[in-house]
This record gives sequence, C-alpha cells and structure tokens, in this order.
Amino acid sequence: MTSVSSMPHSAPSATSTGSHANAHYADEPLPPKGQQSQSWFQSKANFVRDLFHPMPPSGDLQAELAKAKDLHHRDPGLYFFGRSRKDNWMPIKEFDRHMMAYQIYIKIAQQFNDADQKVEAGEAFEGAGLLEAKYYSRIEDLQEGLDLRSPPDCFNEACKAYSDVLPLAAARCLEHSIKELRSNGRASGAAKLQDELGDLYMSKCNDADQAIAAWQKAGNWYRNDRKFMTAIKSYQKVADTNAKRGDYYRAIEVWDRCAEDWPDKQKSSYCLIVEVFFNVMLCHIATGDIVALSRAIHHYLDLDYKLANTREYRFLVDILKSMEDHDEERFEFLCNSYYTTGQIAPWKKELLKVGGKHARGEEDFS
Repeated sequence: MTSVSSMPHSAPSATSTGSHANAHYADEPLPPKGQQSQSWFQSKANFVRDLFHPMPPSGDLQAELAKAKDLHHRDPGLYFFGRSRKDNWMPIKEFDRHMMAYQIYIKIAQQFNDADQKVEAGEAFEGAGLLEAKYYSRIEDLQEGLDLRSPPDCFNEACKAYSDVLPLAAARCLEHSIKELRSNGRASGAAKLQDELGDLYMSKCNDADQAIAAWQKAGNWYRNDRKFMTAIKSYQKVADTNAKRGDYYRAIEVWDRCAEDWPDKQKSSYCLIVEVFFNVMLCHIATGDIVALSRAIHHYLDLDYKLANTREYRFLVDILKSMEDHDEERFEFLCNSYYTTGQIAPWKKELLKVGGKHARGEEDFS
C-alpha cells in the first residue's frame, strides 16, 4: 500500500480515471436525508474500490472475504479516497470504507453458505452484522438496491453457519443478536434467543454452567414480561440440569419459584405443572429428607388440589410411606410398577435409585 509521504502531490486527473470522472470526493457533504440513492453510493464506492482496491477475480470468494476484512479492520489512515477540491489527498471516511466491506460481506455470505463453507459464511454474516449494528440508521438511507438485513438477522445467520463447526463463535453471534433485540425493545424475541443460547451451550459446547446462566436469564426476562408458563420452561431446564448434576437443593429452589407463578397458569399447560410437581418431589426423595418431602407434598396440594387426582401424587405418597418404614422392598416394587405405566427419563430413575439407599437407611455421599 502506497504511503502518504510517497504519494505524488497531484492525483490522477478526471480523464485518467475514465468512468470515475464524476465521482464524489471525500470532502463533499452527504446529499440531504431521503435523497441519497444507490447510484450515488455506488459511484463513490466503485471509485475507491477500482482506484486503490481492485476486486479479486469473480468467484474468488476467499480473496473477497480477505478484502472485506481488510476494509473493515485496517487502520483507516492507510486508505485514501482521491483528490479533494483543494487538490489534497484525503483519507476515505470510515463510513465509506465500512460500507464497501459491508457490500462484500453480504454478497459472499450466502455463496459461502451454499458451498458448505460454514466458517467463512459465519465470518461474512458476522462482519455484516457488526457493521449494520454500528451504522443501521445510516444504511437505511442507502437501502435502495442494497440487500439490507437487520443486525439480528445477520447474527442469526452467522450463528447457524458456525453452529456445527465453531459453537463458541455461534454463541458469540447469538449474544450479539440478543443485545440488538434488547436495545430495540423486543424483549420477548431476546428472551427466546437467550433460551436458545442456553440450549447451544449445553448441546454444542457441553458447558452446563453457561447454559444454566443463560436459561436463568431467559426465565427472568419471560417472567418480567409476565409470560409465566414460558418462563417455567426455561426455569425447568435450569432445575433439570442441576438435578442431573446432583445439586438437588438448587433444583428444588428453582422449581419452587416456578410454583409461585401457578395462579397464572393456563389449562393447556397443566401437564407441565404436574411434571414440575413430580420432579421437585423426586429431588426431595434423593435428599432423603422425609420431613421435607412430606411438607412439600402438602404445600403443592395447597397450591393446586387437583394434583391429588394424578398418578404421580399417589405414587409419591406410597414412596413416602415406604421411606418412613424403611421398607426397601416396597420402595423397589413401587418404582418398578411405576416404570411400567409409562416412560421415565433415566436421570429421574437415578434420583429414585439414590432415594432407595435412603429407604434402607444408607447415607449417600456421592
């Protein structure tokens, strides 16, 4: 790249630049808002591109991605726009340079995606999203003829591209998207993506701590938006994960918080309420605290008396009696009988297995 000191004192003449004779220069003001057009923007962008940054051969996507990154991240002082009205060489404005990068990112992102080059597709979508997040209101003035997306859309596309190859990068893009939605007042959309972020951390990154934090935040946002039953689904993921890790008391605490929102329940979600009731009692069984188990059963019945008509309630009452009598055989018989009535998740069976040790008077130190 030619430096400032080595650059000739006079710029190429209008005739030597051919089609660029009518290009706007860096010290020219933007046209009035609402009158900026694609042709104005394109003529300015093409002048700089052709004079100092010739585009790579058509189809050379890697070179185009490198060019976009260069325009996006390089020190703006190293780029020059051309001759001003005072015959002085002027730096390209950062906005103009970034818009050139943005156009390239948008152009090549889907092409990388179609070619199954997921890392490069993610980088292009993420780069476009970062620039749109910075300049979205100004890009809207130039949107005629542009493939304009909202920043969350670009970040979501980047997340999809990264998901299977760079899950941490996918999580980063999802966090960017959540931030944009929150800043635009779209709380429900942000909560939905926050819940998906927890799923991503758990399934792709195998990071239970980050997943729990994400689900907890999603549940809080849903709860603040008074979407209680949706909040319970996020909180349930927090509790389930804690229960699987043996943190029974934390799981009980989260599920009890869900119970606080039951007065706002909907009939269509009653099966979820029964599941929460059953799960929290299983954690009490795993702790071996019979008094707390008995108290919890009665507390949940006070919240919703219809729970007494469920098979889960009848099973739990029988289990409580077997634990009080230290009747291990009865405990195992009840569990095996319950397993035959329907499918039960392996981790729930594990909680009952831990409870069986308490039924025969053993302490569990695992």
